[in-house]
Amino acid sequence: MTQKAMTKDEIFVLKLYELAMQSETPYEQIDCLEIARAIGQNTKGALVIARDLAQANFINKAEGNKVYLTDHGLKLVSQIIEQQQKS
Repeated sequence: MTQKAMTKDEIFVLKLYELAMQSETPYEQIDCLEIARAIGQNTKGALVIARDLAQANFINKAEGNKVYLTDHGLKLVSQIIEQQQKS
C-alpha cells in the first residue's frame, strides 16, 4: 500500500500541532509565519492556508498572525497521525 501524500493544509496543521506541543498544550498560539518557515512555505501561501483552515474551523486566528488549533483541528491531526502510522 502506498502512502498518500499530505496536502499543504495537512502539513500546516500538523506543524502547528508540533510547535504548539513544545509548550505542552495543543492550543498554544503560534505565529503563522513561524509555521511557514518550518514547512518551507512562503508568507502569502501560509496566510492563504491559514485563512482556509480557519474557514473550515480547523484553526482559529488570534492577535496578529497567530493561530491555534480548534477541537476540530485536533481531530484532523489525530487522523493524520493515525494514517501515517498505518502506512
